[in-house]
Amino acid sequence: IGENEFLSDFNQYKNRLFWILVILTSLGLSGIVLLFKVISRNQKTMDALTIANQKNQELIQKLEKEHKASTQAASYDPLTNLYNRTLFISLAEKNLLQAKRNTFCYAVLFIDLDRFKKINDTLGHHIGDLLLKEVGMRLKGCTRKSDIVSRFGGDEFVVMLTEMDKEQDISTVVENIMVTLSKPCADLNGHRIITSPSVG
Repeated sequence: IGENEFLSDFNQYKNRLFWILVILTSLGLSGIVLLFKVISRNQKTMDALTIANQKNQELIQKLEKEHKASTQAASYDPLTNLYNRTLFISLAEKNLLQAKRNTFCYAVLFIDLDRFKKINDTLGHHIGDLLLKEVGMRLKGCTRKSDIVSRFGGDEFVVMLTEMDKEQDISTVVENIMVTLSKPCADLNGHRIITSPSVG
């Protein structure tokens, strides 16, 4: 074999290796580019899912908050945060059913404030509202957690005393309510108001 023929075969072999290397390199680079595209696409998908999940969580929290607010509005007096008429009646009915099966004493007290209309007319509804809030807090302080304290509207409050051991205990609570609500309300926007309850 002559030198030229040998070099020619060698050059052809080298060229084949070169093109094989170029093809393999191109395939490798294409694979890397494709891999990066897939990773990028997957990352975008994950980011989109994360954002969607966050929005869903925010929506769920908003719905829960609105549900809680609507339940609160349907069950509680907005001024005093006591039970309203609807919830009081529902809870009272359940307690009266229990009363038939036990030996405890129960009592329903209807309470309103003397001269409340005059206070509203002379000092304004804002002072009247502050007085009602104070009365609501005092009633809660005079009763137990098991008792049902509600505001039906205006200056009308209704309290259900539940599972009292004896009737004398009811009289004690009523006396405490009378004394507590008759104490002056000294810090109602600069006004000192004295009123007294009527309990029936």
